[in-house]
Amino acid sequence: MLGEMSFNDVTDKYIQDKELRRQGGYLGVQRRQDLKPEISAAVFATKPPQLLKAIVKAKGISLIFV
Repeated sequence: MLGEMSFNDVTDKYIQDKELRRQGGYLGVQRRQDLKPEISAAVFATKPPQLLKAIVKAKGISLIFV
């Protein structure tokens, strides 16, 4: 849970891309080599199910649920 919101609630409310919102923010299986090194390190050090710390980028914020 993200405070009082579930991950699905957050995706429904904040994802602007309609198809990605419909998919609940799911981007499919991601390979380690396709991720930036700092993101890869965090993802592969995490035991599911867990929400990683928000990643702030120029285009917005990324939330990663492992």
